[in-house]
Amino acid sequence: TLLGKNLEELQQISLTLGLPKFTGKQLAEWLYVRRVTSFDEMTNISQKGRDLLGAHYSIGRHKPVAEARSKDGTKKYLFSIHPVSSSTPQYIESVFIPEEDRATLCVSTQAGCKMGCKFCMTGTLGFHGHLSTSDILNQILNIAIDEAVDVVVIAGDIYQNSVPQAEANTMFDSFITKLSKQDIKIIIASGNHDSAERLNYGREIFEHYG
Repeated sequence: TLLGKNLEELQQISLTLGLPKFTGKQLAEWLYVRRVTSFDEMTNISQKGRDLLGAHYSIGRHKPVAEARSKDGTKKYLFSIHPVSSSTPQYIESVFIPEEDRATLCVSTQAGCKMGCKFCMTGTLGFHGHLSTSDILNQILNIAIDEAVDVVVIAGDIYQNSVPQAEANTMFDSFITKLSKQDIKIIIASGNHDSAERLNYGREIFEHYG
């Protein structure tokens, strides 16, 4: 899956497949700026390059398997995912909440929850694993732009891992920074700050808003 890879990883993938290094930058543009869902849409990459990429990788974009809408306009999207720490497919929800003065999208970063709060249905279901960066981004890319979202709430601690993936953290930080510059506000539980990558998380957003 290419979705969730940062620029350096995409450049390395390109080189491994015998493609020019600059293909990595083209991939990043198609994935995170133009938000394509197929290799055929990547028109500035040669047909040979697209065939090679398609033979070895998937883009990682997939639509929700179900959608429910309430009378007040709130929408729940059900996604099928494979948590990082589990080989068993799980289902997670994203929720779009329209209000008079803003539209909010709440996305999941975990399947289930470790906290076990009695008043929360998710908490009573137990914890089933962390979502990959790809699964988190897929929720945002599928909903945030199409629904003209003003605020993205990232629910769950994306850093609730003993060994965080620095590359994934850097890439995700860059992506939500780009979202914030489109006037989409970000609310996120940043978790523990016990590494340089975690301490630096969100720096660009803070600088952008002062």
